[in-house]
Amino acid sequence: MKRILITGAGGLLGKELSGHLKSQFEVIQLTHQDIEIADPESIHAQLETHRPDIVINCAAILNINFCEQNPAKCYAVNRDGIKNILEALIELKKPTIVVQISTSEVFGGTFQNCKVEGYKENDDRQPISAYQKAKKEAEDLIQEIASAHPETFLKWFIVRTGWLYGRGRQTFVDRFINDLKEKNELSVIQDQWRSPTWTHDFAEGLNNLLGGNYASGIFHLVNEVNAGEATTLDVLKLIANHLKIPMEKFRLTFVNQDKFFKVPRAPSNVLLNTKLPKLPHWRVSLQKYLEKYYSL
Repeated sequence: MKRILITGAGGLLGKELSGHLKSQFEVIQLTHQDIEIADPESIHAQLETHRPDIVINCAAILNINFCEQNPAKCYAVNRDGIKNILEALIELKKPTIVVQISTSEVFGGTFQNCKVEGYKENDDRQPISAYQKAKKEAEDLIQEIASAHPETFLKWFIVRTGWLYGRGRQTFVDRFINDLKEKNELSVIQDQWRSPTWTHDFAEGLNNLLGGNYASGIFHLVNEVNAGEATTLDVLKLIANHLKIPMEKFRLTFVNQDKFFKVPRAPSNVLLNTKLPKLPHWRVSLQKYLEKYYSL
């Protein structure tokens, strides 16, 4: 059984992957208490101890406001973490498959040049914030370093995902449910399009990627979204319908995201998967998730 090491195993996606992959791999789960992703010595020690066949880097600082206020810490974790992993593996001379979890936010952009219909894997990235730039530069590093050392990196995969929800921590689904149950007024962002993605579906897709005959490269792994769909209002309406809460009870105030967020977000987070088997449509998966965990 191949040995797979997951950094950031205490996070939303790391927890899902750890549970999902353990039937086919020996899974080593490393949380922030086990490894300091910004410390090359910490990474080297763990990789030398476990000598994995596959490394999945889920470790990241996701708080965009924190990243903007603390750019040095943001870059140390979100960019240099994968660099530290790659350099340690080269030093250990351990042939490995490396997976870097990335984000739709790398496309950044402004409303003048965003793609509401979605981004393909090789579309131009135009990051603006510290978080977006750090994740974009992490992608560049893995391509540069791994491609230069084929004797160490059997394959490398950059896997971008979208608006994740699941059971590992509170997500937008939980926040929306609370708002729908407790409020009579809702502020709704009207100029942002998303790829809501169930971590369960992502884990299945990643398992298929690891088990398939795919060459190294960049992949998008998200629940499918129709063009112009998956706005905040779309998601709220689906959740409200499941809870049998009429949207007519709410006074809706529509706001632009620049009035809602302190740090700019990508107007479109929609990713187009052109390489891998499609994941279910976002409406199908979110409905299934709600029925499983939020039954009436």
